[in-house]
Amino acid sequence: MRIQVTQPLFAWDELEDSPTLKTIKQLLEVIPDGDLLDGLQAARGRGRDDVPVRVAWGVLVLSVALRHPSIEACLGELRRNESLRKLIGIESEEAVPQATKKFERLYKGRTAVERVIGRLKFSGGPTTGT
Repeated sequence: MRIQVTQPLFAWDELEDSPTLKTIKQLLEVIPDGDLLDGLQAARGRGRDDVPVRVAWGVLVLSVALRHPSIEACLGELRRNESLRKLIGIESEEAVPQATKKFERLYKGRTAVERVIGRLKFSGGPTTGT
């Protein structure tokens, strides 16, 4: 019998202190977020669309993965770092969204993000047994 070892998506002890762009790209690629993003887009319906769902999600994921103390800190890094911006679909410095109270509430204490991420377990770790 093979038992799959599953780790949480953000195992804080496993995060690099300064991840490379390659590592961040790999993280963004392995997150099984397609259904989540489709659901968020459907829930948005014809509401506000000043920040695309995929970009907003990317900012939240980067904020956690890069250990930023706030959304504004992450957005500041995105304004300065073109390569990082492009990883989440932001084409220019001017297109980096502004921090809003709602954005910050989602991130505050990371509880909302961690609840979502807690549901997004992925299998990528080693297997044990035979």
